[in-house]
Amino acid sequence: MLTATLLAIIVTAHTRTPPTPRDSSRVIPVILEIRIGTIASTTVSARRIGDTALLPTARILTLAELRLLPDADEYLSTDSLSVLLRAPITVDWDDLTAIIADDGALPVSQRAAREQRRELFNMRNTIASTLFVTSRAMPLLPRSLIIDYDIATSSGFARPDARLAIGTNILGGGLNVDWNRMGRSRLGSSTVSWQRDWPEWATLRHVRIGSIPLTGNSRIGTGVFMSTSTVARGDSVEPIRLVGALGRGWEVEAYRDDILVYTGLADSIGAYAVTIPASHGTNRLAIIAHGPYDEQRIINRYVSIGDDMIPAGTAAYDMSVGRCEVAGCDYGAELSARYSPLAYITTGVNLSALFASGEHTLEPAVLLAARVHDDVNAAARYGRDGASADFRFAPSPVFETMARYRSTPVNVRLASTGARRSNAILNTIWRPRADRTITASLGLSGVRITDEQRLRIGSSLSLRSTYIRPSVSVVRRVGTRSAILSYGAYAESAIPFTQAIGARWRGGLGDANSGDTFLALAMPFTRLARVEVGAEWHSGARWPLLTMSMSMITPVVRYEARSVTGITSTTAIHVLSGSVILNGETRAGARRLTLASEPSRGRAEIVGTAFLDGNANGVRDASEQLLSGVLVSIGAASVETDSAGDYRFSDVNAFSSVVLSVDSLTLPSPDMIAQPIRVVPIPNGVTRVDLPVVLRASGTSVSGISRIGGLSQYAESCDAPSVHRDHL
Repeated sequence: MLTATLLAIIVTAHTRTPPTPRDSSRVIPVILEIRIGTIASTTVSARRIGDTALLPTARILTLAELRLLPDADEYLSTDSLSVLLRAPITVDWDDLTAIIADDGALPVSQRAAREQRRELFNMRNTIASTLFVTSRAMPLLPRSLIIDYDIATSSGFARPDARLAIGTNILGGGLNVDWNRMGRSRLGSSTVSWQRDWPEWATLRHVRIGSIPLTGNSRIGTGVFMSTSTVARGDSVEPIRLVGALGRGWEVEAYRDDILVYTGLADSIGAYAVTIPASHGTNRLAIIAHGPYDEQRIINRYVSIGDDMIPAGTAAYDMSVGRCEVAGCDYGAELSARYSPLAYITTGVNLSALFASGEHTLEPAVLLAARVHDDVNAAARYGRDGASADFRFAPSPVFETMARYRSTPVNVRLASTGARRSNAILNTIWRPRADRTITASLGLSGVRITDEQRLRIGSSLSLRSTYIRPSVSVVRRVGTRSAILSYGAYAESAIPFTQAIGARWRGGLGDANSGDTFLALAMPFTRLARVEVGAEWHSGARWPLLTMSMSMITPVVRYEARSVTGITSTTAIHVLSGSVILNGETRAGARRLTLASEPSRGRAEIVGTAFLDGNANGVRDASEQLLSGVLVSIGAASVETDSAGDYRFSDVNAFSSVVLSVDSLTLPSPDMIAQPIRVVPIPNGVTRVDLPVVLRASGTSVSGISRIGGLSQYAESCDAPSVHRDHL
């Protein structure tokens, strides 16, 4: 800032107005009020020559909190001061005011912004210190039923393909049933699962019974799964500690992913120490320090944490028992245990007991994960059932590279020696600018039976509103000199000559091995509908195929249709999807049937009402005031209460406790306060949490906070169900 100020003084030296012009009859002394937005103001003795104002340099620099210059006692015109301050100055001679339009670059504006951030942060911390934790007793019997449906047909609705996803809450957890049937088959396939989290338990935090998603080297698809980690796994990472030395009087702000997590002053010797919560993956940390003389220092730290890492001195396990979902295995049991002896090392062991055709075998494996440096982490696993290795190098948000190697048996039959399938992938991400991302992918895979090797090089390039993805791949068999080369490219962008939101074109160019060539134009013709027309050129065909698709989203149903027309035939596909929601008991004691156009099963919502709790009993009485425009937050997400005092959070993780907090600065009076509430949302339903706001003098009662009711989706919504408008 000092350098920029000196340069500006040099530039304006030739245009400086002398303090006393020769024609003194034209100089009129005036009193002006100088304002910098709404954060600073002062009254100065100025001079007027026509419509030009001469302002005292020292007073203006002091108001802007810039350092005074040796000749700062002179008078400068507003044009010269605008160059010096890098901010326009407008004078209103009727009101005798001069406004300095600062965009936040002046020291006084930066200081005011820091004070405001600190006030907000400290206010929330003060309220959070009285956090009331409630472990809501979830209902044992179902209170709601949600059915997501998807019906697709190509020849009317006589024998369509159908999918039903049923969800409800029972025994404190979420019950999910999936059923699929192909149109030509009379039989359908179904899966059933029930899962629940216990955040307050240390030895058992998550249980899933029924269908188990296959992850990693797991082979059990139906059975019982238990773990010490919740679905969110947000508390299984050791926090990051930032320390340093600046100087006495320095202000320190700490950010994680651009969110303020700490603010304070350096200690008496100028040192600081900040502990910041972290998460798996990449963590963008920044220390922004402000000195007493407008100095600024930014210290960035980019920490990458592997998925297998756990805090030092802790242990974790995953265990599953049930039937296998792969050939060569009937049923089995798997155990994965991890322990972290040091802050940067996690060790583990995997043990699988598999049974098939009267035979059984044990397959041990060992795991080692390490964070060598902030930007380097690696993990390796080796066992009879396969080997894997992961490496990640992320020195900054501009550049990241990831390497992965996998080697697994082609046939897992226990008595078979089996061939092994190996593949290696290298991904590199480069972000030269905020609006540009380039991704390169290099893959190599081979199977010992066929000795086939594949090499793929691709990239992703985002240029403002245009997205381009070219790729080249080579397939070669060892022992032969021939190789198959294929190429392709995909591009998508907004249509430049129209202002309609959602109008886009997309196209592809490729051969028979990488994909067909096509071009499509999409245009919304109503608020809830879109039509897309295009053409496809298949390899070997003489004429292109004309395509047309239409999608309509209403508050109760989603309809999509696609038609492909060729020289001799026309094929049409129709898809109808949505949700049927049977609500549980509401506050009025009634049950309600609701239709929605989006999948609703598996989601959790939190709704409630903010009100002024006059008698501090935690329950809203009929005469108590509803509070609108109040900011309610869950982590980084926030919403405002509507005119009826209602708020709503959708798509909340049902198996992770969340904290509801109210921004006290948005309350009607500074004497009001609302306690944060921690709650575990009900899966496949809505958890209702009313927020009582009380006066500080009256104290805060928590007797009514435990009055948290479980409702089904949209039971208490005054508005229509939300609609996904991703294409609009």
